[in-house]
Amino acid sequence: DNEPAVRQTADDLLSAVREENYHSGVEPISVAAGVIYCACNIHGNELEQHEVGDVADVSTVTVRKRYQEIISVTEYTREDIVPSQYQ
Repeated sequence: DNEPAVRQTADDLLSAVREENYHSGVEPISVAAGVIYCACNIHGNELEQHEVGDVADVSTVTVRKRYQEIISVTEYTREDIVPSQYQ
């Protein structure tokens, strides 16, 4: 079970987003969706953008925008986050 690692990574990602002020003017649920998408995929729990978007009630485009912002302020890359079948 890697839930503690996913939670820690999500906390770290959210901290990075806050430090860079990327959350300002953005719906909190969309930031949360992006963070969850990234953290889960980093730890091998492959989720698709539409799955996270459906649960959070945000669009796939919104999840994609948030994850792109997240990787711009962290050491993670697209390859770390996007499920392998989409790379």
